[in-house]
Amino acid sequence: MGLVMVLATVLVAARQTGLKARVTKGLLFIVGLCAAIGAVAAINEFGIKRAVTVHRPYVKLLEREILFSGKDYYAQPSRAERAIFLKKALEKFKDHPAVKPLDPKIREHWGVLTGYSFPSGHAVIAFLFATMLAFVIEKLIPNGRRLVWIPFLWASGICLSRVAVGAHSELDVTVGGLMGGAFGILFLMSGWLEKVLPPRAPATDEAGD
Repeated sequence: MGLVMVLATVLVAARQTGLKARVTKGLLFIVGLCAAIGAVAAINEFGIKRAVTVHRPYVKLLEREILFSGKDYYAQPSRAERAIFLKKALEKFKDHPAVKPLDPKIREHWGVLTGYSFPSGHAVIAFLFATMLAFVIEKLIPNGRRLVWIPFLWASGICLSRVAVGAHSELDVTVGGLMGGAFGILFLMSGWLEKVLPPRAPATDEAGD
């Protein structure tokens, strides 16, 4: 995503006229994009998730297998202590049928994702970014309307990956995606992106030429 953000910034800057405009508008674009993503991520992580407190699918799985209590897991005072709690449980039951087949990278990933599950932050941010990126593509790339589906395909792939690794449920990513798209539309309606993008060149009347 970081690479795509840089490429989008280069595209926005390259379409400007003059060095000053390229630098100014490029900076405004990347700063505004980061601010929008950061604000929405914070609202989701520190507001919505903590208000809803839905346990992650991998926690529910281990709880069903009676390897530990989800309530005890989330009662740990910090994320770091939850990671330690999880690591100890996985090590203790490493030969359990629910744990033994797990790829080490999946276990490591679970240790990073010690917060709550609903809605998926990855899905929110992916669809927020996809909505704004599709707008940029439609405005700045020739025949861009034919390509606006690509960012949403990418965002959908991220959502599927979150379910595949046990980090989120289908409901988490569906609601997260809808939220991200809604936030993206709100940002576009605010008009800030229109101010950063260069104006479209007026269509020429070839018949009149």
